[in-house]
Amino acid sequence: SSVLPYLEEPYKWIDKFIAYDFEFIIIDRTAFIEDDQERITVQIVPEEVYKASYPAWFFNKKIFLKAFEKKYTLLSAFDSDYAAPVDLDGKKGYWGGFVFKKK
Repeated sequence: SSVLPYLEEPYKWIDKFIAYDFEFIIIDRTAFIEDDQERITVQIVPEEVYKASYPAWFFNKKIFLKAFEKKYTLLSAFDSDYAAPVDLDGKKGYWGGFVFKKK
């Protein structure tokens, strides 16, 4: 839940998950952007929480789903309702999730 956007090479991790041959894979609270390009951003933690910043990916939904299609079927797609959509230089950023089943 919400881990993939914070990994340096998220698609390598997706390949690792797929290699485990799980019956189901559930992805939730993952950031996407309505754009042809994926985008890496900087998430800044409010100082009252603690002082930090993190790189965070906003994935292109089509590219993201393609990473699963050889071994998995998409059963369901859903809004995560994790956070309100954000404006990323005129492109909508949002959070979503998926349920995949092994073919």
